[in-house]
Amino acid sequence: MKTSQLTIKGQVTLPKEVRERFRLRPGDRVSFEPEPDGIKVRPVRRTILDWAGTLQSPSPRLSDEAMRERVRIIRAQRGAAIAKAQPKNGPNLSRNGLKKGPGNGQ
Repeated sequence: MKTSQLTIKGQVTLPKEVRERFRLRPGDRVSFEPEPDGIKVRPVRRTILDWAGTLQSPSPRLSDEAMRERVRIIRAQRGAAIAKAQPKNGPNLSRNGLKKGPGNGQ
């Protein structure tokens, strides 16, 4: 059994073996539950609800209309990039995938 001494401020240091076994780190919370024969100390595990509101958007919230406009602009830019990458006359292939032109029997 591991023991620890109560400080003047009412603090207790959990022994290293206990912290490691229960994966407790600085800042973690523990609960103290009175029992008829003593005190039960338990780690308080965080849930997803504890993280609510901690993440912030890098930019201010956009209205639906502003978001639609951004999507329209991005789609137009991607379409222009695709069109620029393709030859102006389109691919010069026949239906069977062979190049059209002299020497191919066409």
